Amino acid sequence: MTFFTRSRFLRHVALGFGACLLLVACEGTKPEKPSVSPSVSSPKTSTPTAPLKPLKIGTSGDLPPFSYYGKSGKLKGFDIELMDTIASESGYKVEYQKLPVDSLLPSLQTGKINGVISGITVTPEREKIVNFSRPYFQIKLAIAVSEKNNTIKNIDTLKGNAIGVESGTIAAEKAKDIPNVKVKTFKTNKEVLEALSQGKVDAILKETPMLLFAMGKDLKGIKIVGEIPTDKYYAIALPKDSQNMAEINKGLSQAIRKGDYGKLYQKYWNYEPAPLPETLPSK
Repeated sequence: MTFFTRSRFLRHVALGFGACLLLVACEGTKPEKPSVSPSVSSPKTSTPTAPLKPLKIGTSGDLPPFSYYGKSGKLKGFDIELMDTIASESGYKVEYQKLPVDSLLPSLQTGKINGVISGITVTPEREKIVNFSRPYFQIKLAIAVSEKNNTIKNIDTLKGNAIGVESGTIAAEKAKDIPNVKVKTFKTNKEVLEALSQGKVDAILKETPMLLFAMGKDLKGIKIVGEIPTDKYYAIALPKDSQNMAEINKGLSQAIRKGDYGKLYQKYWNYEPAPLPETLPSK
C-alpha cells in the first residue's frame, strides 16, 4: 500500500489540476470549422445537356394554313407548329427548307433533307419509295365555285366543266374519278385559287381546311358547293432507312396525348379534331 504525506498529496493534486487546466485551454484554442453562409451555395458540377439532333425538314411554304409565309416573311402554319412541337418532345433542332411540291419527295430520296411535312398525302405509290409516320390529319375535299355561279351546285352538276387542281395532291387524283369534266392542273396552291378567281376554270377541288382558311383571309368571291370525303391522311414522310421514325412517332403521339395537338387544331380551325388512328390504315 502506498502512503502519501500531506505535502506530497497536495503536490499531486496541484499537478493534476494544472494538467486539467492545460487540457481545457488547449481544447478552447482549437480552430472552429468554417461556416457556410446560407446565402452562398456550394459550387455544383452541372450535368451537360445532350446536344439537339439536327433535322432538315422540307416544306413547300405555299400551302396555307399548313405551311406558308406570313407578312413578316417567317415560315408558319399548322404543319410547322406541329413539327416544332414534335422536335421539342423528341430533342431535335429543325431546319426548314422551302422546296417546290414536286421536289419534296425526290429531295428526300437523294438525302438533301431528312423529312417532309407539307400536307403530304399517304398513297400506296408513295409508300413504295418513302416511309410515313403515324397520321396527323384526315382529308376532306371541297368543291368551290365563283359566288356568281349558280349552275354548279354539287358534284353531280360538274359535268362539262373545267376543274382546277394542284399537281401531286389527293385532289388531283380524286378529280380523275369525276366523269365528264376537264381537269386542269396547276403547280401551286396559289395558282389554283387564282385560276378560279380569274375565270380560267369553272370550279376547283381543294382540301377543305386549306380552302376555308383562304376564304377567311383574303380569298373573296367564291363559295363551297359540296364536299367529297376521303379515306386519305397526311403524314410526315421519311426516307426508307431513316433512324428518326421511332422518335418522330413518339413525339407526335405525346403531342396528341398531352393535348398540344388539339390546341393547335383549335387554333387553326376552331373545332375539335376527329380521333386519329395510331398507325396508317392498311391498304
